[in-house]
Amino acid sequence: MGSNAVIRESAGIRDTFSLYQHLQVLSRTEETNPASLDFLYETDLQTNEKKQVLVSRSLKSIIYDQSHYNEPILSQISIPQSLSLIALNSFSHIIQGTTRGYDDLFPQKVKIVKERRLYLPKPEIKCEEIQYSEIEVGFIVKYSCQFYEGFVMGSWDNWQKGIPLQHIGSDEYNSIFSIVALNDLEYLKGLECLALEEDNIYKYAEVRLTDDKKKSVLHFYNAPQSLCVILKCSLREEQQQAIKQLNTLYENMCENQTCVQNLKSLKAQDINFLLYSIEQEEKMVTGESLYQIPGQGSLFFAGFGGILPQGSFLIPKLYDDAKALILTFAQTIKHGLIANQLDSIENLRYNSRDACWWFIKAISDYILFTKDYSILKEKVYILFLSDDILEDRKFKQQKQQKILPLQDIIHQIFQKHAKGIKFREWRAGFELDSALLTEGFNIELKLCETTGFIIGGNNKNALTWMNKIGSSQKAGNKGFPACCRDGAPIECTALLKRALKFAINCKYYPYTEVETHSGRKLSFKQWSQLIKANFEKHYWIPINPNLNADDSSQCTKFITKRSIYKDTCFSKIPRQEYLLRPNGCISICLAPELFVKQNALLYLANVEAYLMGKNSIGLQTLDKDAPEYVPDFDLDDNSNQPKTSQGFSQHNGPVFFFFISKIVIKNQKQEYVWLFGYFLKSLIKLYKKQYIKNEKIMSYLAYHKEMLKQSSILSLPEVTKQNGEFCASSCQSYSQSIALLIEISYDCITVKK
Repeated sequence: MGSNAVIRESAGIRDTFSLYQHLQVLSRTEETNPASLDFLYETDLQTNEKKQVLVSRSLKSIIYDQSHYNEPILSQISIPQSLSLIALNSFSHIIQGTTRGYDDLFPQKVKIVKERRLYLPKPEIKCEEIQYSEIEVGFIVKYSCQFYEGFVMGSWDNWQKGIPLQHIGSDEYNSIFSIVALNDLEYLKGLECLALEEDNIYKYAEVRLTDDKKKSVLHFYNAPQSLCVILKCSLREEQQQAIKQLNTLYENMCENQTCVQNLKSLKAQDINFLLYSIEQEEKMVTGESLYQIPGQGSLFFAGFGGILPQGSFLIPKLYDDAKALILTFAQTIKHGLIANQLDSIENLRYNSRDACWWFIKAISDYILFTKDYSILKEKVYILFLSDDILEDRKFKQQKQQKILPLQDIIHQIFQKHAKGIKFREWRAGFELDSALLTEGFNIELKLCETTGFIIGGNNKNALTWMNKIGSSQKAGNKGFPACCRDGAPIECTALLKRALKFAINCKYYPYTEVETHSGRKLSFKQWSQLIKANFEKHYWIPINPNLNADDSSQCTKFITKRSIYKDTCFSKIPRQEYLLRPNGCISICLAPELFVKQNALLYLANVEAYLMGKNSIGLQTLDKDAPEYVPDFDLDDNSNQPKTSQGFSQHNGPVFFFFISKIVIKNQKQEYVWLFGYFLKSLIKLYKKQYIKNEKIMSYLAYHKEMLKQSSILSLPEVTKQNGEFCASSCQSYSQSIALLIEISYDCITVKK
């Protein structure tokens, strides 16, 4: 429109606090805002070009204290109130406009068309100091309604010794008078008032320190009407000296070209170490703790801020780091699985059956973003030379090496699963996992050639991310998983389908088929079609029980909710198949082609209704109507109750625990933030061929945005308390939570295109 600013007016605001809020918001358009820092700048180390960091701002405004269109301020408030409004307006750092008469206290609106009088060339302004008297006498005059008689009452307000109260007498006077305001015939004049200036604030207030000695608070007493206080504050001498030293250090660093050159050579992992190391990581590498700020404690990170492969690496274009991560995990291939826990390569664990499929998805995403198909032929040094521990030791003693291209590692994952995987974890026993019973170390996975699903696990282990194992001998839950999810968990089937889609569509991937345990040749395309043909039949629980009457996989006696997807199928514990959990959100996001759209939308509606609380930024792990649901979590519970003892309820409800420096969350209902991301990504996937309103998606993220604003490290946590409440003991900068938020924003943009 070509407008430079919007005209606004503050005269209509009735109290000073509302005016303060109004002016504070409007002044954010200026270069310096109340209680704010200067603008941030980033310097390009290659070009030395300084760029301002853009932030959202309000539209620039011209603020009129009073415009000539409206009634004057004194028609709305009293004279004492006007001083406060005038002071706030004049003190604000904004573009200001005024109308003659506002500061002059004109009691009436000036009709500029008809008015013929002149303004006073120099309005008389008097500023006097407050005069104090030893004896103060107050008078109140009260008139009757007919204005025929009045009463005068006096009050003695000083009780000093030596000044006795004397009775002089009483008099009665008769008089008639009227009070009339006459306009000056020559000039426009405002109301007369007296402005009193006082330099000593202690006549009206005293300064008190808070209990923690960190804040000085003014406590007012005997404050007169229209009191306006202007305070000039300054830092303590030691604070000023500290800032000067920091500025000198910063200026010297900027002038030091060696320092600039060193910063140019830093890679993403170097910056991550310098800025985002927590205390334990810093001690492990440098042997020292984090910086201490006197009175505030340690910094959260070694530096000062905070960022799944796609959201953490690919969208931010950290392609080299993504590739390095993929090749690092590729070295751990064993038994057809990828390690889910590296632990400095010393205590690798292979007790998460979905890690290998997430690994293939990461490769697929990397190729999608970079078009770098050469990664498939990248040579990888394999850590383990055999799936047999004795053979592995023998080959290593012989100094043998095993090198495979990445594409062979991918095929080994497919082939091993098709043939069947059966092994016992190396070094199984108390040192590897003190909670597991001996059967829990046995890992077995096999392909169901009828459905295409990978089935596995047992009732003594938990091979998905919901991996809580009981540890209470007293309660009898030691060695038993809280939710083993054996069989074919829904997100594992979706991950398998996603991996097969990559193998089919990638023209540079040389393999096309596998051999099953029955000796049958099964192409990737046939395998994919087999999964799709059986998915809805085995996972969907329809609203009409007759729809799947011929399906023996439906055990109606365990069904408590319909129009949802099973959490797993072919489980040895049928009851757990029919629990409403959020894992279907992950599945819809990964392989939307498996789902009937209407069914998927009904499932997501139930997730929102039963697993999403008010103001939530995360999802609960279990429907509260399920018999297994336990709302509270307490790791120190040493009772004989197996459902709760020693934190057994970790994933059987909206609960989770997290350790940071041996701090434990207790008795707190919590929600997973990263699961919320898959819920939204599922909505985007289902609507991608239709018009999708970004406003709808962003409305779900309103509380995430608010939490980012409130976070001192500009990040999102792993878990929160119920309804999105802050959890002080949680990991406050969880990479997967932030990564999925980045992916959601990216998906909204790409779907539009």
